[in-house]
Amino acid sequence: MNIQFSPFSTFIQKNTTARTRDKYADSRIVKIDVQEYYIMARVRGTSTYNIEIHYDKSQVFEAHCTCPYDNGGYCKHIVNVLVNADRHLSSLNTQ
Repeated sequence: MNIQFSPFSTFIQKNTTARTRDKYADSRIVKIDVQEYYIMARVRGTSTYNIEIHYDKSQVFEAHCTCPYDNGGYCKHIVNVLVNADRHLSSLNTQ
């Protein structure tokens, strides 16, 4: 996983477990809407989950997923959305 946008990279490294980072691609993004400072997504795992992430140029300050994950840190669905949002933002910067 190679994240270009520093706030996403920092958030993932500081707020997720190694196991979560290894398994992030186990889910599939059904819909993603990346806006300036806000991301909304639907991710299909065992069920379909809704993800909301608020960020700015220096940090991710809120992330929420409707999945039942409760094993420390944030879930793999949030990681998956951040990885995909990073690709989206990177593609905008190269245009």
